[in-house]
Amino acid sequence: MTRRPFKLALGTAAILAVLGGAALLAHGIAAEAADPAASDASASAAVPHAHSPAALRGAGLHAHDRVDVATSGHPAPADLADPAPQTVDVCGVGRIGASISDIETYQAFHDEPVVQASRARLLARLAASPDPYQHALSIFLRPDDDEGATGPADRRERVARLAAASNDPRLVQLATQWCAYERAPRRVACERLDAARWTTLAPDNGLAWIYAIGQSRRRGDVATGNRELSEMGARATHVDEGHQAFAAALDAQSSATDLDMVAETTLYVEGVGRLAAFAIPLDGVFGLCRAAAGSGTPGTQAACLRAGHAIEGRSDTPFGLGLGRSLVRLTTGDRAYGAGTPDDQLALVSADAFRPGYDCAAQRAMHDMIARTAQVGQAAALREWRDAHPSN
Repeated sequence: MTRRPFKLALGTAAILAVLGGAALLAHGIAAEAADPAASDASASAAVPHAHSPAALRGAGLHAHDRVDVATSGHPAPADLADPAPQTVDVCGVGRIGASISDIETYQAFHDEPVVQASRARLLARLAASPDPYQHALSIFLRPDDDEGATGPADRRERVARLAAASNDPRLVQLATQWCAYERAPRRVACERLDAARWTTLAPDNGLAWIYAIGQSRRRGDVATGNRELSEMGARATHVDEGHQAFAAALDAQSSATDLDMVAETTLYVEGVGRLAAFAIPLDGVFGLCRAAAGSGTPGTQAACLRAGHAIEGRSDTPFGLGLGRSLVRLTTGDRAYGAGTPDDQLALVSADAFRPGYDCAAQRAMHDMIARTAQVGQAAALREWRDAHPSN
């Protein structure tokens, strides 16, 4: 089996890009929302959630034109990598050779046969699960160059077909977001997915409404977009990016062995990298809320404010918190809203909470964070970690 280089840097820069890049994006959202010229310049493109080229390549994704990796401002992970020792102690494996580059060290760690075998076993358990969502995750997580794996478009189509036959909001969300990432022309099952169906299955998830509004915008259906925004304001209580469901699915299929723990942590980081690379169509909701703020349309302004405040209060990830604040800032014109609060820098906490490492202590710490994310959600788990580590 020939394997292309695995480019996911399990270092501080990659963790920031994959798990904490939402904070940087949230600040960018706020600036764009406050500057109509900047918003108009990017209105035709969905907003990328994470920009790191290494994170994208490592997740098996590609820098399509909707994911602006050239102007993201993030330094390359290799630029920030700390010098590594000559060898590192790998949990469940022993000592392996290390490189001055954290990317190359992770490559060696990832390619260890026992690590690969453990990851394959965990993916096989997901594939054999009677839960269609877990089965879909096994398809989603397979690397493009894995033996027997089909290309991303084929795998997206398989997940879309599973979603069409299911009323599980977790599965419909995964398929809707993954298919929206695909450039046109989409294949049959992906093309038939309607984001509005996601809103009927998870009406409290603001992200479902954002995708539905974006879909209506692309179709030129202003009336439906306005109705969906009103519904979002009345029914959305949070933004759920799927991290908690993903963590719970992995945790349910993982055992207590060291190698299973390694498989779970590495698959979690790679899976979150893929989720983070999805292009979220924020141009639709931002366009409507910005227009309402300019025209003083009371009903639309009220919907934007209700959605913003609700999403800010209960979202599962730092990105959702930042998105809620951005909607409030856009609608009220208060650019400083939410700045300086403890949650304002919450995403940056993930660089420490999900601190990378290869030995069993580091892997166990990350595993514990994943398990807690599965129980309470990523944002709540990060708050707990922050409060327990005030000096970090």
